[in-house]
Amino acid sequence: AISERCGDGVDGLASQLIAALSTRGEAGLRAISERCGDGVDGLASQLIAALSTRGEAGLRAISERCGDGALALPLLSAEACAAMEQEVHAYIASRPLCSRIEINETTMGAMPVTARIAQVLFERLLPRLCPVLGGKFASTPLCNQHKVYVLRYSHEGGLTFGERVFVPHTDDSDVTLNVAFGCCSGWAGSDLVYIESTGSDGRPGTPNLATSATHRHSHSLGTAVLHGEGAYHYVEPLISGERLSLLVLAMRDDAEWKHTYLGSAGAPQDGS
Repeated sequence: AISERCGDGVDGLASQLIAALSTRGEAGLRAISERCGDGVDGLASQLIAALSTRGEAGLRAISERCGDGALALPLLSAEACAAMEQEVHAYIASRPLCSRIEINETTMGAMPVTARIAQVLFERLLPRLCPVLGGKFASTPLCNQHKVYVLRYSHEGGLTFGERVFVPHTDDSDVTLNVAFGCCSGWAGSDLVYIESTGSDGRPGTPNLATSATHRHSHSLGTAVLHGEGAYHYVEPLISGERLSLLVLAMRDDAEWKHTYLGSAGAPQDGS
């Protein structure tokens, strides 16, 4: 039932595996909890339980709408967050002014847990989360090419107030997954604010902060936000501590140019 075919008509192992394990209780949960390092269980237990027993309905049950076209849900375990934070701090030890780290072939050797978790999120989880957003995401698959990076909000070398993330914007991707994984010691501020666009001020698609409703999402450790390309948002200034976020940006597979867009030279890096 969970064997992978190696000829024509290959069936996806992941979906069969999850279906087979959904009836095995704790053993099934442990089996689909991706171990991303020594003693590191990557996914939050609440997320694993939702996936293993109720599928999309389970994901909807643990998700909370936090803006127009955006939702929040538990994503990473505390162990995964701590391991990722340790890797990032080791990487920036000799780069104190570093505020953005792209996870690619150059950096993944220094951050293997972070790279592995990013791979799991894109390959196994994001395709299951996108239908929960609805609309265009209900049936259109994602392109294989994607972009992954870490953002660092800190008063000691992090993102500088005035950069794009601090002003209302939309990401240059069809879907963005953003999970806060540090610092485990906590932070204050750096909330994410979503802005609803009603079009009543004559500017359809472009919200007016003076008249538009807003929804504030306070990042918490291991919790992710997921939003589509039309979600206007910005980040409020950090008050204290440090916030680290892992961003996964992807495109829907509904146009040829999207297959290479995020890998092109000078491709944008957004997210909050």
